[in-house]
Amino acid sequence: MTTDREAAEVVRSWMKEETELDDSGIHRVLARLPDTPQRRHRWLWPFEWRPFGSGATRSADPREAPASGRFMHMFTATRVAAITAVVALGGSLLLIAGPLGPAPSVGPPGAEAPPDPMAPASFTGSVVAWDEPGSADETVELPDRVIDRWTARFTNTMTDPRVTGSGKAAEYLEAIVGESGATYLSHSSSGYLENDGGAWAMSCTGAGDKGASSEGIITCWYVGEGGYDGLAAFAQLATDDIDSGFWDVKGWIFPGDPPPPQVFEP
Repeated sequence: MTTDREAAEVVRSWMKEETELDDSGIHRVLARLPDTPQRRHRWLWPFEWRPFGSGATRSADPREAPASGRFMHMFTATRVAAITAVVALGGSLLLIAGPLGPAPSVGPPGAEAPPDPMAPASFTGSVVAWDEPGSADETVELPDRVIDRWTARFTNTMTDPRVTGSGKAAEYLEAIVGESGATYLSHSSSGYLENDGGAWAMSCTGAGDKGASSEGIITCWYVGEGGYDGLAAFAQLATDDIDSGFWDVKGWIFPGDPPPPQVFEP
């Protein structure tokens, strides 16, 4: 057995030598060319390439069939039937599919439909508040407290789009200084929140301190208007820095109205 390297050297040596064939040898070679089978990729069947035309098959006499009696560009009945079936199938698919056009938009697997606008839900998010530019603050200093009134703007960013948007509120704050020097705050406000879906009327109360923690908590009731008529929402706002104007929020939306105030009668 020879290696590929040895075989290559033999071929190079043979190609360098002058080799001549007489006419009978040339005719024998040409006569066998059409009958020499070629390896085909069977996965292309029945569409493997076949030459066509008068120059596609060669023999000693182009007008003669090769020894096998068949030209290379002849199709068998099986191949013709297979090709006909594929063409017919393709035409059927085009008729079923109809005219070509853009593919319909399909959401990702498991995508949920838009929520019911009146459905109850919980939400989280944040509120950023700031003094309205140009608004006149009112400050009243009393012996035991300081009262501030002002107008504020705020932006809600929530996981539920129904309570996301911008609003305006009238703020009322009382600051009371305790014996330890800490300032305790009592907060009340009312205002509205708006977005493309509707609006909310809101009222809030809260408390906090200006001591070492500077924490604050505010609770708000929302009453739906316009597109949110028939809904109510409750939210709790918390911050660890009252002066920052940034509050973390968690809350709930539900159909109905906020519960009315109750008066205890002993």
